[in-house]
Amino acid sequence: MKARILGALLIAVFIPLLSASAEAKQCKAGDKARVLWNGYHYQATLKAKKGDKYCISYDGWAKSWDECVAPSRFTCTGEMAFKAGQKIEVEWKSTYHPAKIKSLKGSKYCITYIGWESSWDECVGPKRVRKK
Repeated sequence: MKARILGALLIAVFIPLLSASAEAKQCKAGDKARVLWNGYHYQATLKAKKGDKYCISYDGWAKSWDECVAPSRFTCTGEMAFKAGQKIEVEWKSTYHPAKIKSLKGSKYCITYIGWESSWDECVGPKRVRKK
């Protein structure tokens, strides 16, 4: 009985510590992240971690949009938030359209609009890209 209680206590104390240290190794200031905002994911850069919040800067957006977010809204990617081959939505003239990422070029996504001719393909900054 004592062994079971001691085992449960060790798990309750040490597992969260191990998870926290593993998380700290996975994501550090300057790493890329995906942040949920208003039902969509946007690319961001981690500025700092303060307590249980992640302080981020949305890539391609003014600093006035910077915020500290809860872990439920934050996914550390360590790289650009979206990858080649991934389906996304791209803003064009104030409306979002379905697209697919063909390749990455620096900090831009080279995309093709789904259902449109390749003459509409373009490379766009992260400010115009979102994933639902």
